[in-house]
Order: sequence, then structure tokens, then C-alpha cells
Amino acid sequence: MIKLSATAMKDYTECQSKLRYRRMRLPNLPLSTALIKGGVLHDIIEDYESGKVTATDLEYAYQKMLTKRLMEPNVEFGRWSSTAKLLESGKKLLNNYLKYKRGEILEVEWSFEHDRETAEGIPYQIIGRIDQIAMIDGQTSVVDIKSSRLKPTEFEIAGDYQFTMYALAYFMEYGELPVNVFNFHLESGSYIEYPRTKTDIELFRIKMDKIITELTDIKQWEDHHKDKGWHCNRCFYREICYDTDRRMSSQF
Repeated sequence: MIKLSATAMKDYTECQSKLRYRRMRLPNLPLSTALIKGGVLHDIIEDYESGKVTATDLEYAYQKMLTKRLMEPNVEFGRWSSTAKLLESGKKLLNNYLKYKRGEILEVEWSFEHDRETAEGIPYQIIGRIDQIAMIDGQTSVVDIKSSRLKPTEFEIAGDYQFTMYALAYFMEYGELPVNVFNFHLESGSYIEYPRTKTDIELFRIKMDKIITELTDIKQWEDHHKDKGWHCNRCFYREICYDTDRRMSSQF
């Protein structure tokens, strides 16, 4: 059975080859420091909300975990990246979390796995993990924590698969949509609302069904590659993909 996450949907929409390479779990891929910092922040916040780390020890726990993960093989430091800058920016984001966090946290790292099937009867599962379920201003809210520097645009808010899938997963679990779906943007300390209606959910289901139908035809999605474009610039699989293209073209 195909398991579909919001990340997989985004990969497939950008480039089918990207999804194929991700599912191959290729070893020795470069790890960006931004990705590592984001993962550490999420882990430390989870430990804090679970009572494993106190507010006083938050910065030390972050420094210890980040330093350890930056020593892993294949870590790729960008031109403007350094351990000192990552430590400084991460501590700022943690302080913003403590300062601007809203409401009561009901669940942290809430995992979901729901069975669905397309209109043609093809079974699949939607999978993922929601950072927080919170009670904010007396209303149930889905919250995803983001460590990105820039706020999302209106276009990105409207078309973000992740937040729509989170709203759908909550609906499938509890039979109703969450009152609010938020991006807790740590850099600005703001809760950015991602409104999701039943109409949004229905359109999203149609989109998922289409992707699952196409993925069922393995040859179609494994052999397809979009023309190279902007989506290649920050793709972890760029060098592998380009090398494959070069080797294939040399056979003709």
C-alpha cells in the first residue's frame, strides 16, 4: 500500500524523480545545516513540552544536541553558515518560543496514519506528524512550528499541502475540522493562520487521489523527469540526478 505524506506530495508535484530518490533512501546524501538546526529545535521543544528539559536548561540542551549532530558525516555548511551562527540563531528562536507561545499544549508530535482509497478503489494511507495540538483562546488548534527566516506569502499559505493534510488528519480522527490551523513562525514570534475549509479538504482529496492513481503506474512515475528548473537548485538529489542524465545520454 502506498503511504502518502505532505512531503511526498510536494516532491511529486515538483519532480517525480525527487520522490523516487527519497524513497530509495540513498546513503551519503549531504545534510544542510539549516535542516539540522530545524530538527534540533523541534526535538528540544518536544523535550521541553514533555517535561524532559526545563526552561532554564533549554539553551544548554540545544547547544549540546546541535554540536553533536553537526559532527555527523555529510554535513554541508553553506557559505554563510557556521556553528557559532547556528547556535546564536537557534537560541534566539528558542527564546521566541518561550516568549510568544500561546495557549495550552494538549499533544506534542502527534502522529497520524489514516487509511483511504481513491474513487477507483485504490487503497492508500496518509501519514505524518503534527508538532502540536493546542487549546488557544478556548479553541482547538493545530500548530506547526517553523524555523524558517522568512514569513510565508499568501500564495504559499493557500497552497501548502502540509497544513491541508494536517486539517484532514484531524478531521479523520475527530470528525470535525480544527478551529484554527497555525504556523508558529519562530523568527517573528507570530502565529500565522492557514484557514482550511471543507471545500479545501475536498479539493485536496481529489489531488491526492490523482497522485495515488499516477503512482500506481510505477513505470509512469519512475521514468518521468521534469525539465530542469528552479526546483533543482536546492534538491539533495541534484548531483545524482544530473549524473544519471549524463550517463544515459552517453549511451546514444
